[in-house]
Amino acid sequence: MNAKRKETLPEIRKLVINLHIERGKSIRETAETVNLSHSTVFNIIKRYKKNHMIQDKRRPGR
Repeated sequence: MNAKRKETLPEIRKLVINLHIERGKSIRETAETVNLSHSTVFNIIKRYKKNHMIQDKRRPGR
């Protein structure tokens, strides 16, 4: 069985972007504030800087 992954809500992603980019908090400080792992926060920021997108990525369907 595969492990189930939990999606991060768009409101939380906006908060992460606001704390890190606009307020200048570090990735670890932001992660502690929103109670997420620092790798999740890093990936949210990386995706935002690359695509300027906060929404979920489109998934392939059949």
